[in-house]
Amino acid sequence: MNKHALVEKLKKRFYYLSEQGGQRLYWDSVTNQQLRTMHLLQQLIDSAETSEQRNEIGAKWKEYAKAISDSFFPPIVLTPLYRPEQAPVVTFHHNHHPNSWRPPRAKPNKKLSAKPFVEHLRLMLGSKAKADYLLDMLAYRYQKPDFTQHPKPHVAFYFFGEPGMGKGTFSTVIKNVFGETAVRVAPDQAELKSMSGVDLWTRTWLFVEEVDVKKGSTDYNKLKTFIGGNSFDSARKNEHFKRHETPAQLIMFSNSAPNFIEPNDRRFFISKWNTPFRIHRKKPTTSRSITTGLTERKRILQLQLCLSIERLIMCR
Repeated sequence: MNKHALVEKLKKRFYYLSEQGGQRLYWDSVTNQQLRTMHLLQQLIDSAETSEQRNEIGAKWKEYAKAISDSFFPPIVLTPLYRPEQAPVVTFHHNHHPNSWRPPRAKPNKKLSAKPFVEHLRLMLGSKAKADYLLDMLAYRYQKPDFTQHPKPHVAFYFFGEPGMGKGTFSTVIKNVFGETAVRVAPDQAELKSMSGVDLWTRTWLFVEEVDVKKGSTDYNKLKTFIGGNSFDSARKNEHFKRHETPAQLIMFSNSAPNFIEPNDRRFFISKWNTPFRIHRKKPTTSRSITTGLTERKRILQLQLCLSIERLIMCR
């Protein structure tokens, strides 16, 4: 592979950023680092296919460094965009941007069954109809990840029940199935009030683990705006107002039933997340084991459960 072919190979990973101190800065789409020409030269040396090629680059490093500096690398705007199922670098209005989405680690496994998860939802929600509605919503967001073409449903979920019923486990499973970058988790609604709270809405799912919103309050009206909109004008801390994409659907957890939702407000799907437990004499069952549907090999089976759920929502 000749000099110019090697430089062209670099362009698949590195993007032009700026000039600083008479030197070019490049952005690495793999490590998210800012690099100089000599760093790219080291990449050429490390990726050389043969020792002869490696020695040639080392001996003629000035020529190769000049070839890198003289080449046109596509420029990039470091404002990230969230684009599920797309490449690490995406194009928007003819500009390149980093993609903040990354693939989930869990992969579908046809040999596994999602039956434990489905039964768990039916048990906690109290009916097949409610469980099917939630599964259909999960499937829709998973199968149609491009929210620019398939906008989010303007529905938020509110689940309430006693502690220890697996609400946290549910959010963990969704995070494993959709991926870490597809889910934001806020410990309470106070996070939504911050000047950077709009960032919580820039993914596929937003979990708020403790909710205490007053009826008719500014917080409630703000929630309605985010739930019913696909973009929102806001000013992050130390930034001016600008439009932000808000594709996230909200899932709220609480220990008590909501008292802030107005009559006939169809934005909210409300359900109790609770079930009475039957204690067996021979083999006592804890709430945690029922909630997660796992055995003593909890970690291994939880991963298997995530894989089976992913297959379920792909085929639903």
